[in-house]
Order: sequence, then C-alpha cells, then structure tokens
Amino acid sequence: MLNKESMLYTPRVACLLLLAVIISILFYWMIKGFLVALLVAVVLAALVHPFCCRLADWLGGRKTLASGATVLLSLVLVIIPLLLFLGILVGQAVSISQSAEGWLNSQMQLPGGLQQQLEADPHLKQLLPYQDEILTKAGELAAKTGTLVAKGLAAAGAERFVSSAAASRLSSQAPPQTSLAGRPGKALTTETSNAAT
Repeated sequence: MLNKESMLYTPRVACLLLLAVIISILFYWMIKGFLVALLVAVVLAALVHPFCCRLADWLGGRKTLASGATVLLSLVLVIIPLLLFLGILVGQAVSISQSAEGWLNSQMQLPGGLQQQLEADPHLKQLLPYQDEILTKAGELAAKTGTLVAKGLAAAGAERFVSSAAASRLSSQAPPQTSLAGRPGKALTTETSNAAT
C-alpha cells in the first residue's frame, strides 16, 4: 500500500521533470542562432587555456597580464591573418564575377556566337527569339552570384572573428578563487599565519 507522502512525491517529480524539459527546450530555442559561435568559442577557449596558464606561471602568477598577452597573440597570429585571407578570397570572388560578366557582355557583342550554338541544337532553337534576354539575364546572374559569394564570405569571416574574440575573452577570464588550498605554497603560508595567531 502506498503512503500519502509517496503519492504526493510522484506528481512533484513528474512536474519538475516536465518543467526542466520545457525550460531546456526554451533555452535551446533562445540560443540556437548562437550555438555554432558558442561551440567554436568553447573549442578555441579550451585550446588557448593551457597556453594562458603556462604564460601566467611564466609571468609569476600575473593572470591579467597573461590574459592580455594571450588575447593579443590570438589577434596577431589567428584573427588578423584569417581576416586578410578572407579579404583576398572576397577580392578573387569579385574579380571572377566581373570577368564572367565581361565575357557574357563580349558574347552579346558577337553577332553569331550564341546564335550558332542555339541553331545547332533543335531543342535550343526555340530559345533563339529570346537570345538578347538570355544574355542580359546571364550577365546579371553572374554579377549577383559574385556579390552573393562576397557577402557570404564576409559574413562568415565576421562570424568567425566574433566567435574567436569571444573565445579569447572567455579564456582570459579566470574563475574567482575561493580558497588558497589549490596552491601549496600559499596554503602553507596561510596555515602558518593562522597557526601563529
């Protein structure tokens, strides 16, 4: 036979589990746009943290200086070269789209190039009256494709920059220390000073 307390306990647990699931779903829905950036930031922070700890030890326990040096080195060695690479990539994408647009414009200027290709295929012969529109739209498509690629690369570069900056910032923030027990030398001096009083 169930007692009164266990009968009340089961609905409470079920309610708490349901509430936890609902809160988890709402939390995921809230951060799903930032999930990739957060994961990249966590990975980069985990990669840079050992270097920051070693640098802090090398600098005599100065965590602020080590954090600043880690952020500066991350900027100089990772983020700035990545932005330069993305700038070159965007420039190449724009150059390719401009050359494709120029080639399509030159094809429009040649009186028989596209027309001969359309006349050679019986299925494409139906497109012959629309030759000028096809060339115009193809030129516009090439220009828009180049612009879209450039904007996409710029957005991806900005997202990586923000996530890298967030990771560097996360790795530079050390958790507050509540006790000195983790450091043997300082714990010993604290214990000896307490023993002396």
